[in-house]
Amino acid sequence: MTLERVFKDLKKGELVRLTQDLIRIPSVRREGEKEEKVAFFLARYLEDIGLDVVVEEVEPGSPNVIAVLHGSEEGPCLMFEAHTDVVTEGDPSEWKYGPFEGRLSGGRIYGRGACDTKGNLAAAVMAVQAISQSGVPFKGKILLGILVDEEGMMSGVKHFIRQGWTKGVNGAIICEPEDNEICLTQKGALRVEVVTSGKMSHGAMPLTGLNPVPHMVSILEKIRQLEEEEIERLGKNPLLGYPSLTPTVVQAPMRGEPQLNVMPYQCRALIDIRTVPGQSHEILKKQLGEIVSDEEKTVQASLQGGPMREIESPSKGAFKRDILPGNAGCF
Repeated sequence: MTLERVFKDLKKGELVRLTQDLIRIPSVRREGEKEEKVAFFLARYLEDIGLDVVVEEVEPGSPNVIAVLHGSEEGPCLMFEAHTDVVTEGDPSEWKYGPFEGRLSGGRIYGRGACDTKGNLAAAVMAVQAISQSGVPFKGKILLGILVDEEGMMSGVKHFIRQGWTKGVNGAIICEPEDNEICLTQKGALRVEVVTSGKMSHGAMPLTGLNPVPHMVSILEKIRQLEEEEIERLGKNPLLGYPSLTPTVVQAPMRGEPQLNVMPYQCRALIDIRTVPGQSHEILKKQLGEIVSDEEKTVQASLQGGPMREIESPSKGAFKRDILPGNAGCF
């Protein structure tokens, strides 16, 4: 009977409309956009349905929204967590419908964030709204953590933790898509930046310079081999699958416009690493450092003779490997 009282206040049409409204507010993290508009839209919505709402700026244009529904008496705290940022829409012309149109077609909603996680966020908000409107008494409280920068460096959840919001939380439902399965654990994550440096030259005279691109290719191939070794060593985790070391961005040059007949000064790669139990982040950092150091030694040796002997040798440390702060979670 209690559940029936809650479910009667869940209206599919309202859930669809809220999802569409959220999709129609672009919140890709880029210059001049970010999450501010969708965050303030949600803050007003949650205030209107009677929740206690706090908005905390994490960084300019990126505020966390925290909302609380209090029960009739003291008790445990259940948290719903979702994020307001979405990944890039890529080339809009490749979309069947506009990426921020929120089109309902054939029982599906199309748009950036419909799955990750504006649709999920809308479902959490509607669930809390239904509980509130039902008048069904419950002990404790329900906490909504609507956070920023989940797709990047997780600045929203870090700020959320530093502000003390997780104290007293007894359980959490993370509104991330997981192939329609309940996910009971999650992978760890490392963000890695690798930069190879050389010497610019004209494409018609490549031996007067030092091309950083082939050496980046060599490093990435060794990282692929390391991934294979880790998969062979660990196998498939029953809940998380395989570990991965995935190059997601390769840039040359790092800044400015690329040109077909110009050999760049630098090449940059970003590696998205997802780890499973049995892996050590510290050991992985050491292995990646060794891969870069070995490639640097290869370059130094090649400059001792041969047709490239007149090229000025790159300074020690011209190859760079930065481990960006790691985070556990889905991105």
